[in-house]
Amino acid sequence: DDDDDDDGRHDDPVTLKKAQAALITHHDAQKKLRAEKASLAADLEKTRRALDEISAQFHRAVAAERDARLAASDASAALADARAALEEEKRRAADSRVDDERASEERRALASARAAAEVAESKLHAAAEDERRARAEMAAMEARLDATRAEHAAEIAAKDRELAATRENLALAKAAASAARDNASEAEEYRATAKETFARLREEIDSLKRGDVASRDAIASQKAVIESLKRDAEGRREEAKREEAVRARMRREYEDLKNDERLCRAAAAAARDGDATEEEEDAVIAAALASDARVLTLARHYARDTPGKFVKHALRALATPAAAAATTEKTPTATKRERIVDAVVVGGGLAGLSAALTILDRGGVVVLLEKEGYVGGNSQWASSGINGVDRVNYPENPDTVETYAEDCYKHSRGDNGNGNALAPESVEHVPALTRGSVETLEWFRARVGVDLSKVGRLGGHSHARTHRPASGMAGSTLVSGVQKKCDEYRSSGAFTVMKRHRATEITTDARTGAVDGVRWVAPLDGVVGANETAGWTRARNVILATGGYAGDREGLLREHAPFATRFATTNTPGSVGDGHKMAMKLGASAIDLQNVQIHPTGFVDASDVDAGTKTLAAEILRGAGGVLLTRGGVRFVDELGGRDYVTNTMIAEAEAEEAAGGLAANGGGVALNFVILLDAVAAAEADKHVPMYVKKNLLARRDTMEDVANWMDATLRARDVKRRPFGKLTRDVVTDAIRAHDDAAASGEPCPLTNKTAFRASGRFDLRGPFYAGRVTPVVHYTMGGIRVDDAMRVVRARDDGGVEPVDGLFAVGEMTGGTHGRNRLGGNALTECAVFGRAAGRAAMIVRDGETTTTTTTAAAAATDATAATRGGKEGFTLQITRDELAKHASSDDCWVAIGGDVYDFTDFLDDHPAGAEAILKLGGTDGTEAFDAVHGRDMLEAFEAVGVLAE
Repeated sequence: DDDDDDDGRHDDPVTLKKAQAALITHHDAQKKLRAEKASLAADLEKTRRALDEISAQFHRAVAAERDARLAASDASAALADARAALEEEKRRAADSRVDDERASEERRALASARAAAEVAESKLHAAAEDERRARAEMAAMEARLDATRAEHAAEIAAKDRELAATRENLALAKAAASAARDNASEAEEYRATAKETFARLREEIDSLKRGDVASRDAIASQKAVIESLKRDAEGRREEAKREEAVRARMRREYEDLKNDERLCRAAAAAARDGDATEEEEDAVIAAALASDARVLTLARHYARDTPGKFVKHALRALATPAAAAATTEKTPTATKRERIVDAVVVGGGLAGLSAALTILDRGGVVVLLEKEGYVGGNSQWASSGINGVDRVNYPENPDTVETYAEDCYKHSRGDNGNGNALAPESVEHVPALTRGSVETLEWFRARVGVDLSKVGRLGGHSHARTHRPASGMAGSTLVSGVQKKCDEYRSSGAFTVMKRHRATEITTDARTGAVDGVRWVAPLDGVVGANETAGWTRARNVILATGGYAGDREGLLREHAPFATRFATTNTPGSVGDGHKMAMKLGASAIDLQNVQIHPTGFVDASDVDAGTKTLAAEILRGAGGVLLTRGGVRFVDELGGRDYVTNTMIAEAEAEEAAGGLAANGGGVALNFVILLDAVAAAEADKHVPMYVKKNLLARRDTMEDVANWMDATLRARDVKRRPFGKLTRDVVTDAIRAHDDAAASGEPCPLTNKTAFRASGRFDLRGPFYAGRVTPVVHYTMGGIRVDDAMRVVRARDDGGVEPVDGLFAVGEMTGGTHGRNRLGGNALTECAVFGRAAGRAAMIVRDGETTTTTTTAAAAATDATAATRGGKEGFTLQITRDELAKHASSDDCWVAIGGDVYDFTDFLDDHPAGAEAILKLGGTDGTEAFDAVHGRDMLEAFEAVGVLAE
């Protein structure tokens, strides 16, 4: 009886009513929390607007103070000139022995000089008064800013108290729910939800206490998390459908393979038994390989039991002219039926290679399509480094994933972190990027085996977290390392590279809508510009890694970001949005295509100042201590500010120069040119970059400041600049600018001119020389917008109900995606994005390990490319001794040899494939290019080539 009573209590109405009351209490608490959150967001928005207004007033006050200082400087110079004139007149009056008329004239000149001196002194007093008023306005601005912050802190404290009361209510609700836990499973779910909501709000309040900017970032992050949770919920509802569709597709593939086997056996049996001739057997097999639907249907019904009848019926079906043509055509564009691989990766940059290696390590089969004659894309030119929080090698590192994310959120808004808030989907992948950076750094070291021992700090980062190798450039080193690991799978057939193969279309299964392959074109015999052959590679997954669209000047760039078309670009010619266009044909959603990054420092090559493609002056030059100057030699910007801030300040400075009567900002020539200047200490820190840029004649060594000034006067018309101290030599203007910068660094306070707070730790700028100076201008560098993807890097498209759904089997990674950088990307995040999200796509792609033969048919051109790469190796077995005289004979585009490190390489066939152009190799043809090669590359890149001999000394 006691047991019966215990079991019956679950139906007690009183207990059920208590449970329902607990649920209602949870609902009310949740509703109140949402209301409080909305109120807090509204309050924060008001505070943000107030802070923005105060910040704008503050910046205007700073500008007024700077103008007042310039006016004071001009007035001082005028006063000094007047006083000198007065002294000269006094001397002349004392020494002169002229008639009364001459003395009278001198007295009048003396009076005039005195009057001029009084006017100049009056101007000086007025300038001093303007400066005093500007300082007073700045102090008032700061006081109002402090008052606003205090009010904000009081509001946060009030919210804390309200939240504490809410927590007590939740505790009561928790106790009531606990009493009814045996018969209220739904109450458990609501209580868990309430706990999670409370925890998120608690984290949000803590984040708000860290400052106003961090508060806005926390809200944006929270919204992104909420949106991500919504998408995850939607994705889970579709997951079963997608998995079932994939299983169905795999079952059909398996049936197709069994049917093929039956067909081939039937044809062979018919020929063996005399029921078919060898020609008839070939015709049936050819039709099967061409996937003739009629022959495949006949095979299902006749092939196994009556092979003779099958061949008879198949030949009758093939008797029509159209079918005969389909089975007998021998043109170069005909392709055999390809088997299915696990993934086709389109694009051979770091993102594509990272995805490929991840799939290969999982046991998958990968085909990589690359439209250029080389792999690496834009990734190989990224030289400053890869960002990441290193908690493995530096456990005491003050940097954290959270701080890294805050920096990304802040600068994603633009305007050096002061821009308007972004939509959550514009930065929805920041948490995954920053968290993934930790294990990705370790993956590069442990799995790929690359050196990332040097660490620097780039603009916009609050800590040094940009890693690069001690030798070689970061991008080329990472690309080369991952490529070599992928190449280890070539001999097994698991990895195939098809160079000079341009993807033209992503194909889908007509029955399921899932992606099932890629169509491509390639030049016949591997010769660019010749007739093309076409083909189709079937795959379970397609991973698009085609880069951005910064090179598509008259296409996507003109359509979405026309302002960017006025600038040159740093991108390779292949960056034209191929992947974007193919994905959007399938209905893929795009985001933020208008957000294009204009990098502040692209080198102006004196030999081709109007070149449409320029070499990037890597951000590490400024991170190492380089300073930016106007053409006139004046510092004007925080060199380590966000990229968009530096670029916008450069453009504003050029426009201010135009307003002052100088060159037109949009007039071309040197109007938008600036100077980047490094001392010997900075050059030693950027020890790979500076020698490379010097070799390319983009940076020049100047032994003295006088040499720097003479170059600026002759090349950049420094003396004609209106916005520089009046009457000073360029040498003195630059020297004064550097000294003021160093004084600000030594003071421990923000620079009064630019508000710069982060300075190098290696001390003052060495004004003794030597110096390294270059000419830079803003350039189109990166496209932040792109194709929208979910957390697994699956491409998504819009649904009729306003939500999104993934395109089954289609992934996108690297620069071609949006949702990570907002309006502005931090330096070093490009390589991080490629590796972190390339690996994420590689983990998410569905592969088949057992029961499936996964090989692919390639063109003759691709096979030749692979064969060439496979035969290249080390230099074992060399006996050929090559003299310098003999080497010098091989210096043309038809026969180009270069000696590197004592070995001689024939680069003739590589000239057209060289990413930097054939000329970069040709100018070293017939010579020892060791020094020039080592300035740019690591020796491991030579492992892809076989030396023809050794250089005889």
